Amino acid sequence: MQRIHQPLVLVLVLASCTLEPEHTETDRKFAMIDERLSELEANRARVISETTAGVVSGVLTLNVPADFADVNLALGSLDNAIIASGVTVKIQVADDDSPYVYADPIVIDHRDGDNIQIVGNPANPSQVRFEFGGSDALYVSKGNAIGLLDGVTLDGLGLGGTGVHADNGAVVRLGSVAVLNFDVGMHASLGSLLIADGAESAYNLGNGIEAFGATVSAQNALVEHNGGNGLALNAGSVALARGAQLQHNDGSGLVVWGGGYADVDGAYCFDNGVMGVYAKLGSVVQAGDDGGGFTSSQNGGSGVNADLRSVVDVRNSDIQDNGEGIESGTGSWVATTDSSITGNSGYALEILWGATVFANSANIVGDIQGPTDSTLPDEGSYLYR
Repeated sequence: MQRIHQPLVLVLVLASCTLEPEHTETDRKFAMIDERLSELEANRARVISETTAGVVSGVLTLNVPADFADVNLALGSLDNAIIASGVTVKIQVADDDSPYVYADPIVIDHRDGDNIQIVGNPANPSQVRFEFGGSDALYVSKGNAIGLLDGVTLDGLGLGGTGVHADNGAVVRLGSVAVLNFDVGMHASLGSLLIADGAESAYNLGNGIEAFGATVSAQNALVEHNGGNGLALNAGSVALARGAQLQHNDGSGLVVWGGGYADVDGAYCFDNGVMGVYAKLGSVVQAGDDGGGFTSSQNGGSGVNADLRSVVDVRNSDIQDNGEGIESGTGSWVATTDSSITGNSGYALEILWGATVFANSANIVGDIQGPTDSTLPDEGSYLYR
């Protein structure tokens, strides 16, 4: 009997020995699956919708500094979130006597950035001041957007950077925002859209607002005391700047180059170091299409300058007390019908190199260089009055 039972015992021992490694490998695989599931759960996008806790009337409010120390931390809390259509995440920044100091720019790269708003004190933006030490302040790029930045002052402290930077198809909407003391106040490029109606850009080293192949709306904006131009459009950029105040800039109030277009009906170009309006290289400036006109006054150079086949419509406008009144050259075309061109130090009108000026019913006080009447063309230049 012993000879029969001993082999059986040996077989059982061997069987148990071969099962043990297999069991350990299975546990290891299950552990890997559990770990992966935990990772997926941690990274799973949450959806912020009407039914999400804290959403009131379609708005989820994140408070700075009560909930988050600064705006970037509040934005970081949304990294794995999907913001449902019809829902807004508002980052509400409290008034503070001390500035909020940022070492890095505020970057909007959320897929639903159009539903994100950063709001301080729209009635008094000086109460919510963001200070930056040489970086950009707000940066949006690669087709991303921000629904609104409102009620804040962005201060570059004279250390460099760009206040508001929209690049590569970005969309940026500003409300009551002041942008101060950067290298450039606001910059839009490569198909971006910058909406800065009613905003302020001042005391920047270079241009107050500039665009390269982009679209800008700066209606009723205040652009002053900048070291460069007030509003500068390049490379086919388009701007709607009705009612804008472009004043006290070291360069020109408005510069449009390279096939750009600007509507400045009702705008005010005052006391700029170079020119009030400068259109060059096939650009178009429109100010008198609906009878509103605009004012260009006390600028160091000409109130209006159109050159290299550009078109400027300043009907019903006041071009007064500038270094010169209106200059039109090299195949350009200026309409100044029903305008007042008075008190300018140099020529009231300078029409050269195949240019044309329409000045019907205009009040022109001062000398004219070039043709003085439509019956007397001068080297291909024409004046109609």
